[in-house]
Amino acid sequence: MLRFPPWKIGVVLAICLAGIVYSLPNLFPRAQMEQLPAWLPHEQINLGLDLQGGSHLLLEVQTGAVVQDRLSGLVDEVRTALAAAGVPLEILPGAEIALSYLPRLDDEQLHMASVGGGGRWLLVEMPFQGWPIKLPQIVADLEIRGYGVILAHPERAEAVQRAPDRMRDIVGRGALVQLTAQSLLGELGQAAHRAARMLLAGGVAHFIASDAHSAGPWRPPRMEEGLAAAADAIDVHPQALAWMVEEGPAAVVEGRPVRPPRLTPGRRPRGVERPAPGAPPQPTRG
Repeated sequence: MLRFPPWKIGVVLAICLAGIVYSLPNLFPRAQMEQLPAWLPHEQINLGLDLQGGSHLLLEVQTGAVVQDRLSGLVDEVRTALAAAGVPLEILPGAEIALSYLPRLDDEQLHMASVGGGGRWLLVEMPFQGWPIKLPQIVADLEIRGYGVILAHPERAEAVQRAPDRMRDIVGRGALVQLTAQSLLGELGQAAHRAARMLLAGGVAHFIASDAHSAGPWRPPRMEEGLAAAADAIDVHPQALAWMVEEGPAAVVEGRPVRPPRLTPGRRPRGVERPAPGAPPQPTRG
């Protein structure tokens, strides 16, 4: 059993008593303390605003800068990996934005999501079900904010499949249309195949993209086959559609104005091969 000298016990008790005495003023209002004898302590601890319940701390996190840094880091990682593997592919930042999600994005977020990060063109995904009534106004509002709109694979939208001519009004308001190569090949359903061909023949399709989800076998690029199918759909040579996969996308990535050429579909019968540009004319029979 521990035993302490009486004097040590006395000192500890005296210190504790002094602490209690000097702490008592904080338990009573100041007006009441003024009525106590002068020899008693009167000083009270001044509480800060946070301890008094009158202070609020607001922290603001610059999420845009964090996302931008993360995005840039991912792009650099992929570029490095491709270079190490000897794959001649250029990687650019950007995003396909669901139309329903678009109103939630501010200017900084829109700039990050723009094609190539150039802050000029936005790739907007059409909803697969229903017709977006506010689409014309959305296109107009984005144009006021300095953004052009490219509508991704509208041929896969049910409303466009039922009435492809609906896209004429949207294109007339400044939007551009991007078809998916696999739609032109009939690999995304008959309805998408038919709508893609009608949009192309109607002059309201401006780009052909892969919308690839892998290098294969699931949703591979199929760009060469898709371009050939598009050319066959409107009876022209594939070279006549090169703008849709080369010059046009390059203008978008570089943030330049995009001026799609006017296409003139041919009228040859099915099954008759069209000679390549520059080839000598075929002799006529009879």
